[in-house]
Amino acid sequence: MRLFQPDANGAEMCDKGIRCLAKYACDNGYAKTKSFSVETLAGVLTIRSEYDSNGGFFAVIDMGVSVYDSTAIPAVEARDFVSEIEGMMVYAVNTGVPHAGVFVAEVESVDIDVTAPKIRHNGLFPKGTNVNFVQVTAPSTIMIQTFERSVESKTLSCGTGSKVSGDVIHVDTAGGPLDIEVGGRAMMTEAAEMVFVGKLPF
Repeated sequence: MRLFQPDANGAEMCDKGIRCLAKYACDNGYAKTKSFSVETLAGVLTIRSEYDSNGGFFAVIDMGVSVYDSTAIPAVEARDFVSEIEGMMVYAVNTGVPHAGVFVAEVESVDIDVTAPKIRHNGLFPKGTNVNFVQVTAPSTIMIQTFERSVESKTLSCGTGSKVSGDVIHVDTAGGPLDIEVGGRAMMTEAAEMVFVGKLPF
């Protein structure tokens, strides 16, 4: 799978993209079994697809292992993977793509389009980074808003960004809920549904 963002740059992987690909492959007969693998620039990821009793599609995605080594993020001068940027404590990790996480009291109070670019373009991240603002709403539940590089704006949901924040967690995003189990490898359970069909002439 290759993913291209609105600015035409490619991203190493995208859980939302993999979920859409999985549904398309299952619905159109390309996937012959419930479990199959998808090759991405971040590695080969395994997917298990299911339909619930109402015909709804969901996928369990093996999102791999988060990487905290500053060279692999990539980040520089990230002492213990935490650095202060513009007065904010920023946690750096690579969850398939570079991510920065900032824990806040209320995500809705953050002016993300003003605040996030200060981190996204900071010299700490030589290839740039996605930026996540995280509010802990319960012991195993978070609310998150993500500013994505190459989109250069807030997006409705980001699974790789949600991995930044915890172990077994329920994540509330503007684009819908996610469930993530982070052990040795992160497993994400997500739904997908068809919203439109189009044809691209070439």
